[in-house]
Parts: sequence; structure tokens; C-alpha cells
Amino acid sequence: MNARNYRVKVNLKPLDFPSIKGLGQQKDFTQIEPPIIISGKLQLKITKKLLLLETYLNIEHEILCMQSIYEIPIIEIKNRENIYDCYKDASLGLSEAYNFVKGKVELPKILFPVPSIENYQREIDGIFYLLNSLN
Repeated sequence: MNARNYRVKVNLKPLDFPSIKGLGQQKDFTQIEPPIIISGKLQLKITKKLLLLETYLNIEHEILCMQSIYEIPIIEIKNRENIYDCYKDASLGLSEAYNFVKGKVELPKILFPVPSIENYQREIDGIFYLLNSLN
């Protein structure tokens, strides 16, 4: 399943690199809204954020935020990997957005690792519980 085919909307907040005092550390953060069923489709809203942790003051700054909304026909969800593809696509989308801006403005090189399916086990279990409750 190609998750990109089921992505119906992307919300992207502008890139913002604040000046910080001392050292900083990057981290990415995933926020997932509870899945819902609308007209026979599973709707997933996955927000990926690139954060900069200002280590001296212990303050997090949001650098880039991208929300991907997917609508997948229930009959096309065959296995756990179908759902994982959406989480993976959301991670790749954040990387693509950052690299697009990086091509226009001088920015540091940042790697965006794609978390494994095990990282989303609880969320995927919840989705299958929701789907099984429809029967």
C-alpha cells in the first residue's frame, strides 16, 4: 500500500530556527490523534515535529511541524504494515519538507530516522481494535 495515495491533506507550519544560548540538541516528536471512521474510511492525523532543545535553559523550541491526514478505505487495510506505512510516510514527509527548505536556505544537515513498526505497536493495536469493533 502506498500511504501517499491516501494522504488527503498536509498542514505545514513555517520553519523557525530561534537563536539559543549554548548547546542545542535536536529531537523529533510524533503526536497522533485518536483514529476515527468517516464514511467507511479510517482517518489518521499524524503530526511530526522537529524540536530544538536548548540544553542550557532546558527549553524546547518547535522548528518545523507537519500534520499529515490520511483517509484509508477500511476494505483496503489488510495488515499492520498498511497502517505503519502512514506513520512512515509522515516521517518521510517531515524530512522532505525540511530538505526542500534546506535547498533554498543554508541550514544544518539533519537526519530524520524513520521509527520501526514496533514504535507504533500500541497505536496500530488501537486501530485494529477500532476496526474489529465495527464487526
